[in-house]
Amino acid sequence: MVTLGTLAFISMTLGNCVALVQHDVKRLLAYSTIAQAGYILVGLLSASADGYSSSFFYSLAYILMNSGAFLVTCVVARSVDRDNPGLSDFDGLADRSPFMALVLLLSLLSLAGIPPLVGFTGKWILFSAAMNRGHWFLVLWGVLNSVVSLFYYLTLVKHAYLEKPKNPAPLFVPLSLKFLGLALFFALVLLGIFPNAVITFAQQSILAATLKP
Repeated sequence: MVTLGTLAFISMTLGNCVALVQHDVKRLLAYSTIAQAGYILVGLLSASADGYSSSFFYSLAYILMNSGAFLVTCVVARSVDRDNPGLSDFDGLADRSPFMALVLLLSLLSLAGIPPLVGFTGKWILFSAAMNRGHWFLVLWGVLNSVVSLFYYLTLVKHAYLEKPKNPAPLFVPLSLKFLGLALFFALVLLGIFPNAVITFAQQSILAATLKP
């Protein structure tokens, strides 16, 4: 458990600190993933049904949050004809594609743990499970790292909403990606407000697995 706690500490710290200095958005999200893995480890460290189910829920939340951010990143990458778009490539995204900018905004705020989105709910139940097992230091460190992550997520939001676009033409977004973005939009909000069904399913699955002979 000491090793798992150390890994959680290193993952949260390293991922967020390196993400802070990134200008390549895909790299930023990749290092953010390392930090998010640290949060999941905090739940596993609890070694309880609540801890395991909270890690399951946050893993699902992470898939949704990151999918939203990467979806928009891929759309922007296509528009600039570059595999790895930089922060400046997101300038004026809200003017060029208001809906894609909104999907990006919700995804990033959810990754940062802002209520009432699914990322906040996931972190709440993760940290609650960890506190119930006495892991106060890791919980406080996780909250601090969430605050740090808000800086680089908001940097990307600033480029999307406050900067002027280099190319003012509307951003082309295929209809299939618009539907995917819409589905992620609702998932980020609804699972944040109504998480009980997923949490109950995870708890029952874990209990069933542990009771098997």
